[in-house]
Amino acid sequence: MDIATDWAYQKNRWYDALPYQQQFLTAFWSAVFGLTALLIVMLYTGIHFGVMVAGVVAIVMIPRCIYCFGYMEPSPWLPPAPPGPSKVEITAPDWAFSLNAWFNAKPSHERPIIVAAASMALFAFNMLLNGVLNFPMGLLFLVVVWVLAAFRVGFHYGWLVPKPGSIVALTAPAAAPPPATPAPEAS
Repeated sequence: MDIATDWAYQKNRWYDALPYQQQFLTAFWSAVFGLTALLIVMLYTGIHFGVMVAGVVAIVMIPRCIYCFGYMEPSPWLPPAPPGPSKVEITAPDWAFSLNAWFNAKPSHERPIIVAAASMALFAFNMLLNGVLNFPMGLLFLVVVWVLAAFRVGFHYGWLVPKPGSIVALTAPAAAPPPATPAPEAS
């Protein structure tokens, strides 16, 4: 195989070996420093920031997706990938669980109306900020949608975990005891 595939394979194995919280911190700080570097490059070269972000996301995420779906074939001398997908855990605040539970309790015909009303209200508030404070148009809308989407997707797939000692962690139902095995009958 080629050197780039082996390098991407080893980096993905290293990332999967990290504890779950460390994986999040590694991805978060890499994104913060990477976006800062892109912003500096954009200021000095004049290349559009969105084009650079899309390019970097493609460069980083395409090898990660290929690895996670098991399509990466490394050199035979490299150790095999551990079986199974890596588990994602996002420590979420209590309001993320409450908001998702409230949204799930709504009938399916009301959910699109709730999303549309919330989006319109958020966009109107962003327009107000733009008019009064010259806040970038769409930035607040984009950030809030990303945060809510991350918490919704995380809740749906079971990636959200409550903070230790939070109300959600204390009120979570205890795991059911294993079923009792029937005692053998005496003859």
